[in-house]
Amino acid sequence: MLLELNNITKKYDDTVVLNIVSFSLKPGVYGLLGSNGSGKSTLFRIISGVIKQNAGTVKYNHDDVRTNSDAFRSVLGFLPQDFSYYPDFTGMKFMLYIAALKGINKNFAKKRCVELLKLVELEDVKNKKIKK
Repeated sequence: MLLELNNITKKYDDTVVLNIVSFSLKPGVYGLLGSNGSGKSTLFRIISGVIKQNAGTVKYNHDDVRTNSDAFRSVLGFLPQDFSYYPDFTGMKFMLYIAALKGINKNFAKKRCVELLKLVELEDVKNKKIKK
């Protein structure tokens, strides 16, 4: 897996929000830090195809995500900041719910959810309600 952002620029009227952003991500866990208004959400919206950049490309495994969006969306997970969830769901139940929405096989989803919870060290609270 390779995600490449090349010269991403986003403007709203005369305001430049992202100015020639480029980086590559290989498999792993990443975080994006920045102050309010620095363009983090805008960048994620561009990556996920919610909005379009003014310039630059987003590539997944060397393919432009605009021309091969179905393949990209099948592996993409995106949780926007303005997100509502079901507070009575447990973490595991919510992940399985999202997997079902994406059409992922239930047995595979269970196995993968357990792996991901272990990766982020939350397996001990997988059955705790999200609201807690």
